[in-house]
Amino acid sequence: MKDTVALIEELMNTYANDLKRTAYVMLGDHALAEDVTQETFISFYKNIHQFRGQSSYKTYLYRIMVNHAKMHWRRRSSSELAGFDEKVTFEEELVSVLDLNTALRNIKPAYSEVLTLYYYSQYSVDEIASILDLSPSNVKMRLKRGREDMKKKLKEGTQHE
Repeated sequence: MKDTVALIEELMNTYANDLKRTAYVMLGDHALAEDVTQETFISFYKNIHQFRGQSSYKTYLYRIMVNHAKMHWRRRSSSELAGFDEKVTFEEELVSVLDLNTALRNIKPAYSEVLTLYYYSQYSVDEIASILDLSPSNVKMRLKRGREDMKKKLKEGTQHE
């Protein structure tokens, strides 16, 4: 038990800030990113017996974090749709589309998570494949489609200026 606590502390000291930054890029909310990071380490602690060592601790933690971020993103997306406020002005919409993080959050989650891990967290295609349990070719396809969607979102924003 003491060794487990020491391991968790070491992993938190090593990876917590990177996990939190990546969660923020995925979710766009600092408090939610903090929650997701905490949930990641709690899940790891509760399920440490399931860690088989087939990947690094870092890869395993990112997989847990991505799953928690997806869960929060789904929950938040459905609640935002339910409470959609039509008073948002056209100009406010344009400002948000021009923002890179907003554009990233407005594309399919499957694309944004791969783009975030590749460009922001600087994982290789093979590492992303391991984190998300995908084939490397699927990761490459999502990167390509994600880039295309980002270009469209950003182009839509600049055409309206």
